[in-house]
Amino acid sequence: MLKINKISIKQSLRGRITIYFTFVALIPILSLTFLYINQYKENAENNLINDAQNNLFYMMSNVNNTIKSANQMADWYYTQSQLDKILTYEYTSEGMKNYEIIQFIKAAQTNINTNQLINAVSKILVSGLNGVEFQIGDGLSTIDPLQLQDEDWYEQFKVRIPTYIIQSPEAFGTERLVIPLTKEIRHSVTGAKIGWCVIFYNADYLSRVFENYTLDTKDELFLVNEYNQIVAHIDKKYIGEDISNDDIVMRVKKQNNETGWFKVEEHLIVNYHFSANNGMTMIQKTDISDLLKEQEKYFNTVLVIFIGVLFIIFIMNMNISKRLTKPISIINDRLNKIATGDFSFDHSIETMDEVGTIGKGINKMSADIQSMIKQLIEDEQYEKQLEFQMLQNQINPHFLYNTLNSIKWIATIQESDAIVEMTSALARLLQNISRSPNEIIPIYDELLLLDDYIYIQKIRYNDTVEVSYSIADPQITEYGIPKFTLQPLVENAIFHGIAAKKGIGKVCVQVREENTHILIRIVDNGVGIDEDKLKNLKRFNSVGLRNVNERLKLLYGDNYGLTIKSKVGFYTVANICIPKEKVVFYD
Repeated sequence: MLKINKISIKQSLRGRITIYFTFVALIPILSLTFLYINQYKENAENNLINDAQNNLFYMMSNVNNTIKSANQMADWYYTQSQLDKILTYEYTSEGMKNYEIIQFIKAAQTNINTNQLINAVSKILVSGLNGVEFQIGDGLSTIDPLQLQDEDWYEQFKVRIPTYIIQSPEAFGTERLVIPLTKEIRHSVTGAKIGWCVIFYNADYLSRVFENYTLDTKDELFLVNEYNQIVAHIDKKYIGEDISNDDIVMRVKKQNNETGWFKVEEHLIVNYHFSANNGMTMIQKTDISDLLKEQEKYFNTVLVIFIGVLFIIFIMNMNISKRLTKPISIINDRLNKIATGDFSFDHSIETMDEVGTIGKGINKMSADIQSMIKQLIEDEQYEKQLEFQMLQNQINPHFLYNTLNSIKWIATIQESDAIVEMTSALARLLQNISRSPNEIIPIYDELLLLDDYIYIQKIRYNDTVEVSYSIADPQITEYGIPKFTLQPLVENAIFHGIAAKKGIGKVCVQVREENTHILIRIVDNGVGIDEDKLKNLKRFNSVGLRNVNERLKLLYGDNYGLTIKSKVGFYTVANICIPKEKVVFYD
């Protein structure tokens, strides 16, 4: 008998409902909270990264434009007609030479003033093959052209973009850093080389792209050339510094992408942008420590809100569980009565809510149990009747067998051999039905049973039926076959095929093996089966054929069974497929 015992709050239904619904509410709220926090953090970082990437792209474009302006300034000297005479003529008058140089310097200064790099040029050195040389720029310190041509960078950076920083080669040992750009000067008409020039740009000329860009004091923004020199920095004091030993810069240099980002530890984001046009990489280091602190404060605020919501949910669940458990206890009382055998109908448990639905189900279950008990009693009585009937049916073959033996002895006394053989064959069939407990018998024994049946049919049809056997290998007959499988098929061949045929009818039983299967074909030369009847036969509407097919599939599976083919006026073929299995006899 079911009883509600006094149990703890954790074990009670009320306690479990409270805990369950609290967790049901807790999981999505907790998931959404952490998802929102993570999304907030991810969005904040992504915004920083996207902004940095866009800024780097924009500033690298400005760097390329600045370098383009620097090259345009140098290209102006490449084929200047004013230099044709200055750098090729053998002057005899120093005054004439100086005059023409001064006129060219004025033109050069005008070119500088019209270029956006007006304040970026430190000094310009022009040297001709005729020995004429002059300098444009600060006149307090000079540069020795011959010494300049011995410098390593002179040939190396000829006609190259100005990105390599050197110490100014001025004679008075200034420590000023400059970026040189060397250009050949050719005759404006003949194109022959007539001299060369070197433009020295101030080392900070590329840092101008950072002038309107503001960064946090912890962040860095700089431009690195292919020689690991800082050629531009938001803090100009770092210009010219060699950073070959900087791990972050070396990591950037190893990246395969032109643009990208990565994190160093948890607080530092490194964005980079490489330009194939100038071979330089712009790098921005962003310290997100303040962002992480801000996110931590945000998380703490959300956590407090979450705890408050959780408390409210818990109180609500306690109230809901209290209301649910009261009608459930009534349901439990009803189940206790059913357990004692009281299956009467109870209207009180069929309320108008979800618990009432359970009550209706319990009332229905009670009625069903009553019905099942009644059905079980009727089934037991019916089984007893079947057992009695089966015993009676088992007696009948024995009685017929004994009666046929009596007829056989009378026919023997009267010397009627045909009656003797016919009754003997029928007796053997009945004897086999009544005494053999084995469902599966060797094919050899099945053929012997078939012989007795065929003998009886030959007498019935006055020897107008001929039956032959074609066995590929006698050893095949040792394999098993369900008892009385072939007899219904031969019977079908005789009754429906040969009986309607004039003259002698032939039936051939063919047995052969194929891999793991035994194939048996019953072939007759009867009248055949028309298409409509054949469709019915294939659906096994015939009781005998259906029993054969269903027995085979039940014993061996759907891959085995019976199939039928026929051609009207010529033949009918019944095919049986069974597995190769040895016979196991049971006592």
